[in-house]
Amino acid sequence: MDQNIEKLLKEFRILLDFLSKNNYYAIQRFPLREYSNNSFLLLNELGNLKRYLTLRNNIFSISIKPSFYSSIYPDSFLLFLRDFFFLNKKFHNNNRAWEEFIPQDLISRLITKKLLRKHDSINWYFSYRIVPYYDKLFITSRYDRKENNFTFLSFDSLYFASFLTQRLNAISFSSHRSLDLCCGIGIQSFMVSPFSKSVIGVDINPFAVQLSKINSVLNNYKNCIFQQSSMFNELSGLFDLIVANPPFVFYNGSDNENIDSAGGKPYGLGYTLKIIKQLSIFLRKNGKAFILTRTPIFYDGDYLLKILPDYLTDDFGWIFHYISDSVSPLDSFEIKIGIKGYRNIILEIFRSNFRIVHKYSLWHRRTALF
Repeated sequence: MDQNIEKLLKEFRILLDFLSKNNYYAIQRFPLREYSNNSFLLLNELGNLKRYLTLRNNIFSISIKPSFYSSIYPDSFLLFLRDFFFLNKKFHNNNRAWEEFIPQDLISRLITKKLLRKHDSINWYFSYRIVPYYDKLFITSRYDRKENNFTFLSFDSLYFASFLTQRLNAISFSSHRSLDLCCGIGIQSFMVSPFSKSVIGVDINPFAVQLSKINSVLNNYKNCIFQQSSMFNELSGLFDLIVANPPFVFYNGSDNENIDSAGGKPYGLGYTLKIIKQLSIFLRKNGKAFILTRTPIFYDGDYLLKILPDYLTDDFGWIFHYISDSVSPLDSFEIKIGIKGYRNIILEIFRSNFRIVHKYSLWHRRTALF
């Protein structure tokens, strides 16, 4: 393993041990992202409150007022840990709050290993983000898309992780060889790990691959390997299970190819369609593929559902899991070309003549939002 990764592993082990002993997992109950009040989000807010009260996962949830949940929480220590290691808030060097909550020897280690950095002459910040997911802690980049080493991890990543666990359990699926495309920090690889003898995770971002390797060691996933690759380019052989959470946002113009969330033409579905088109080459006869993506809705219906038969041969079937409606407001260029909105979907693809749309309940579609 790379020497830089080995050095980071030692420091992260010490830090994660400190966070685990201080119940850092409990920050999962707080919603994160704020959206203005509208009827579309009322059911979602009820879901947030239920998860908050029952200590369940809210960590990237949308809320009308996320600050409400932290304001009623009595433990200032846990809120500090959330501010420092998850929200990456900056702390003034005259503010000794971190010395009150974090042992001095740990602070010194973080500074020496450049995990704690100066923002400017008076402010410091933690240089990664630590995300709890149930009983695991995952390392990702700070949420700053201007950074060269940015890696995306948000609500859709964790939703897909939970979906895969539940679905693969429900169908008693077992894989000899699994593939995670656009793996990011590795979370989908880790979720399919218990169902697989071996898992390969690939991403075009070398920093994401590095973090995937770190997360696999820290969380003891021994059957996962990671490598840099653009989609299927560096791969060969067949896979029993292929999962993918590709970029899917539709940006106007041709100068947005380097934006991490840009899905490419058409309408943000470029990467999704490239994956679908190559399944006949890489998916084993009895295999399954799962792709989380977003599809635009025009006046004549769901765009992806309409063109899907053009990208799959007749021997492929699918379950089109319509899981939620996107809450992002439409831009003027989207309205101009006739887009009415977007659906968040998970495509389950396999060799069969069975093709169905599974529309989830209104409650689910209004409480599983991204």
